[in-house]
Amino acid sequence: MAAATQPMPMTGANFAFFGITSSGKSTMLNQFLGKQVAATGAGDTTTQVQRYDGNGFSLYDIPGKNDEVSYFTMEYVAFWKGLTARLVLITATVKEMTSVCRVLDAINLTYDIVV
Repeated sequence: MAAATQPMPMTGANFAFFGITSSGKSTMLNQFLGKQVAATGAGDTTTQVQRYDGNGFSLYDIPGKNDEVSYFTMEYVAFWKGLTARLVLITATVKEMTSVCRVLDAINLTYDIVV
């Protein structure tokens, strides 16, 4: 089913950070933008997808991968496919995000791992 899902329409360059809760997704986004726009802190700070516009690009802050958020809905797969690049944040071992990487591999989407 994931392979048949159409990409979400997006314009311009679009990047998103994926990772477990408290892996630094919002902090990384703030660093890329050079200012504090995304809330940071311990626990579930980001509870829904948030878009932040840079100079000619958009960054998306995504809720952490945990028991209450599933990256494996058709909506997320369409979102993944619409992105220019996917950045998977690893805080301890690649194992924590293996399931996400497997789905991205299965639908032939490239991604970068950030440690």
